[in-house]
Formats: sequence, C-alpha cells, structure tokens
Amino acid sequence: LKYLDDPKGIYQPKDKRGDEYIATIVRQGMKEDMPEVYRVLDNFYWEPADMEQVMVWNSKEGADPYQNAKRWVEGNRDKVNRFFSE
Repeated sequence: LKYLDDPKGIYQPKDKRGDEYIATIVRQGMKEDMPEVYRVLDNFYWEPADMEQVMVWNSKEGADPYQNAKRWVEGNRDKVNRFFSE
C-alpha cells in the first residue's frame, strides 16, 4: 500500500456526512463469474487506522510487505473472519 498523488481528490471518497472511507472496486460481472471472491471483497472492510498501521510497517527499511500483511491478519483475526462470512 502507498499513498498516491491525488491533485483532483478522487482517491479520497466521502460519504453523505463528508467522512472519508475506503472503497473496494471490482470489475463488472465479477459477482456472477466469481461469487465467492466477490463476497470476500464485498465484506472487506478496514478502518483507515488499520491501513495506516500496515503502511507504517511497510515504510521501515527492509520491510517485507508479505510478512506485514500476515502480521496484520494474525492480529486482526476477528475482522478477517468477517470477510469470509456468508
């Protein structure tokens, strides 16, 4: 994960209250073609603080993004389990 330049502000979507949120975008037809994958992506949710934590870990010299992803998953098993719920 990394921050992208966003001069037009399109990568910082806001909800009706004006709060920022993280959106998941999939290709058209994925829901029909790959329903299990779609369900995981549809259920995927993390707070900006979760993403920031992983980004901090990844910003350190010699960081291993794969190991940091595993670290986050292991420390947030309850959230991850919800991604796979029906």
